[in-house]
Amino acid sequence: MGQFGSFGVQLPTDDVHIITEAGDVILSEGSLLVIYYAQNTRNFTQLGKVQDLSESELKKMLGKGNITVTLMLSNE
Repeated sequence: MGQFGSFGVQLPTDDVHIITEAGDVILSEGSLLVIYYAQNTRNFTQLGKVQDLSESELKKMLGKGNITVTLMLSNE
């Protein structure tokens, strides 16, 4: 459903019950960064969204093995 990795520290959360969509970037359990390529429903803190990639493209990129993710804040 998604690719995840640990921040290694507890971060502040603002969990709400949501149904994820492909591309959602989520903070789960206060310490896990998850990028979803399929639906899931749970209480999460939504951090952002991957832009300009389809569900199938995300699944192909995230579905197997380790990945490296760089997070950037937008000024918009």
